[in-house]
Amino acid sequence: MHPEITINNDEVIATLGMAHSVIQSMVADMESRQADPLEEIVNVLPTIAQLKLEDERNSEDEEDIEGARQLRLGGGDNSARSDS
Repeated sequence: MHPEITINNDEVIATLGMAHSVIQSMVADMESRQADPLEEIVNVLPTIAQLKLEDERNSEDEEDIEGARQLRLGGGDNSARSDS
């Protein structure tokens, strides 16, 4: 961050909250990979099925975005367009 840029207290709290969440998730994941993880840790993390469902949703969103991008860039059907 540039020294001339200032942020307010709400932005500081939000940034620290995000960092805290990321650290908690990473620690929970590391602990779940131990030979005998605590049940509380395992229950906090998403299941493989939940992760696959999220990946599928993200993939569908990317396809929708790409389709919209092609229409904007002229890669879609331009039959209603008049060049005259």
